[in-house]
Amino acid sequence: MDKLSFKKAVKFDGYLRSAFISAIVTILVGIVLYFSRPEDQTYLIFGSIALVAVFIFAIRYILLTTQVVDCREVQGTITRAFYYRGAKRLTYTYIVDGATYKGKAFINITNASRGLEKDETVDLLVKNNNPKSSLIAEFYVATGNHLEN
Repeated sequence: MDKLSFKKAVKFDGYLRSAFISAIVTILVGIVLYFSRPEDQTYLIFGSIALVAVFIFAIRYILLTTQVVDCREVQGTITRAFYYRGAKRLTYTYIVDGATYKGKAFINITNASRGLEKDETVDLLVKNNNPKSSLIAEFYVATGNHLEN
C-alpha cells in the first residue's frame, strides 16, 4: 500500500496548504516583530496564531495519513468542477458495493488540477470501513499504481 506523499498533499490539498502558509507567514512576522520591537509584545499574538495554524496543519495531515490506510481504489466521475477563492472545488460520485456516494475536494489550482472538468473519470481512494470517506488518489499518493490490493 502506498503512503501519503507530504509534498503532494501540501501542493494539492487546499486546507493543508492554507494552514501551512498561515503558519510560515505568522512565524516569520512574529520573529520580525520580536527583533524589531520586543517591548510591544505583539509578537505574542503572532506566535499564538502560528501555534493554531501548526495545530490545524498537524490535525489535517494526520487525518489524511489515516485516510490512505486500509482503503481500496475505485473509479469516480466528476459531477461538478468550479473555481472558488483561488482553488478548484470538485464534486464527484462513485459506487462502492452497489451504493452511490458523493465526495468533495478542495484542490489548489495547478497544471494537474486545472485540466479536471465535469464528466471526467478519476481514481479515488475509499476507506474499506467507511465508504463515505474518499480522496482523489493522484493528488495524495506518490506513485501512479495507487494500491497493490
